[in-house]
Amino acid sequence: MPFDWQGYVALARDLERQAGAAPEPESLQRSAVSRAYFGAYCHARNYAKNFLEFAAREDADDHGRLRAHLKGKRRKGDADRLEQLRQLRNEADYLDELPWSDRAVTVAAALLAAEYIYRSLTPPKATEQ
Repeated sequence: MPFDWQGYVALARDLERQAGAAPEPESLQRSAVSRAYFGAYCHARNYAKNFLEFAAREDADDHGRLRAHLKGKRRKGDADRLEQLRQLRNEADYLDELPWSDRAVTVAAALLAAEYIYRSLTPPKATEQ
């Protein structure tokens, strides 16, 4: 059974909640953003492979290729949300000093974007014969 990437978004929500009560929340907040991105990205990648003829190469270039493919399939809003999430994930994973004026607000926005991608990219309903 394939991994359900939505579990990463649920984990990100849990990390966000934990951060709200932590004396030093930054590592939890950074991890929440990272997991939210990867949950949304992998879900979007699999959706595009299954329903939009995306040919994943399973390498780092797939991140940009997926966004371009979604735009070409008239899914610009999903591509833009993935780009925003990717940027936040890169900041969370690589920068020593975050440029976010309010980390809690940024984390909440990242989670909303990831959840939106899940709601937007749902498999088509099977037609009954």
